[in-house]
Amino acid sequence: RDSSKENIEPSDESRGISIPTWMEPLNEARIFAGKIVNHYFVQQIILMMIIINAIMMGVATLEVVEENDQLRNIFELVDYIFLVIFTVESAIQLLYYGWTLFKDGFLVVDLLIVVLSWALEGTNVIRAFRVFRTLRLVTRVDTMKN
Repeated sequence: RDSSKENIEPSDESRGISIPTWMEPLNEARIFAGKIVNHYFVQQIILMMIIINAIMMGVATLEVVEENDQLRNIFELVDYIFLVIFTVESAIQLLYYGWTLFKDGFLVVDLLIVVLSWALEGTNVIRAFRVFRTLRLVTRVDTMKN
């Protein structure tokens, strides 16, 4: 994972938070989930999904897809599945980092894109807005960050 994540690594001790004994299993689960979602392999899968989703959004604008109801429905279903996956990933990031997530602009952009994608789901604006999900690529590729 990139070094900027190390700067916002949640540390209950450094924040002076004392976790009650009965909450330790929940805290351990939170840390475990965060380590999984931030693992290099998982992040590479998410990156590949973002690329595939971006390509599919472009292909979905082709006339052949827009005019074929069955094909359009398949594209919409796959897009919905991607959105659910990105939502779960963002929720785990928020659970893991807590409020410290808002110290990382790239994680904030990811979260904002996911939330707005859901908020605009039922509107005509969603077609134009969905393209912003590809901005997640910029938040994921280290060379683009520098």
